[in-house]
This record gives sequence, C-alpha cells and structure tokens, in this order.
Amino acid sequence: KNMHIFINSGNYLSHLRLISLFILIFIGKSSFCQKPLPKEWFIVLNKNIVGKEFIFNKSIGESTDKTWLKYLGTVTTEKGESYKILSTVWIWGISKRGTTKILLFDTKNKYIGNYALGMTYEAPIKVEKNSIVFVFPKSSGCNSKLIQTVNFNEGIPQTFFVEFKNSLGDIYSFDNHLLEKWCS
Repeated sequence: KNMHIFINSGNYLSHLRLISLFILIFIGKSSFCQKPLPKEWFIVLNKNIVGKEFIFNKSIGESTDKTWLKYLGTVTTEKGESYKILSTVWIWGISKRGTTKILLFDTKNKYIGNYALGMTYEAPIKVEKNSIVFVFPKSSGCNSKLIQTVNFNEGIPQTFFVEFKNSLGDIYSFDNHLLEKWCS
C-alpha cells in the first residue's frame, strides 16, 4: 500500500513539474511578447501624411524624451509585398542621447522590423521610386552632394551600405526581433 502511494506521488510530482514548466514558459512568453510598441508610431501611420514630421515631447525637467517621426511613404517589392517606411529620431535622457531608426510596417500597420542607424542626421529624407533616399546635411561632415538610395524591389534588404564621405560609411542590418515565431 505504501509503495502504491509512493508511485502515485512520483507521477504526481512529475506531472506537477511538467505543469510548472509550461506555466513558466507561458509567463515568460507573455512577459516578452507584451512589450507595447510606442503609440506615437501608430498615430503618425494612421494620419497617413507622407513627408510631414511629427514631434512628440514627453520631457520632464532636465530629462529629455523627445521623438521626431516622419512617414516617408510606401515601397512595394516585385512580389507585390508593400511596406510603410517611417523614420524616427528619439533624443532621450539628461545627456540627450540619440536613437535613430528606419521602421517598417505592413499595409495594416503591423510592425515588421527596423534598421538601427548611427547618428540623428543619418535618417533618410524620403521614399522615391521604390527606394529610401539618404542626403546628409553639410553640418554632418558627410558629403552633402551625395544622394544615395536603398531599393526594395527584391524585398527587404537584410543589409545595406551608406557612404558618408570618401567611400567611408556604415553597413546597416535589418532587425525583426519582435516577430519571433513564438510571439505570434
């Protein structure tokens, strides 16, 4: 009789461990996947005004929290996939650090991914002929006469190079980390 109880409690403990594991995985998945995207992105996308820059200032005291967003337009691949392109410059913190990105969304405003850029002046200025267009200001120290484009005809480029001056520049990589399969 005692042996029978030991076997049952062993099965019970195995089931309890398995259930606990599933609960931890579910809680971990929920915590990771529920990080909200900035509502300002969707405000600008829903307005659907190409080329207009929107400024959102949530600064408090000396701590800066200011975002510039511009809907650049839509690109369409040869396969017919369309993506909305948004540029964002976010200045934050007491030291006024900057984060600059190119954001991609599908036609239903679902976030697809981004390219993290270096400096605030690296944000593209427009979408033209199915490409994002880069022109740097004279004050950046880059070649301000150089107009560069990144074409989306063959799909979302996984990487691209933008020249700043004298063949020097940066390589940018596409990041779709919020689209991990287990988050959908």
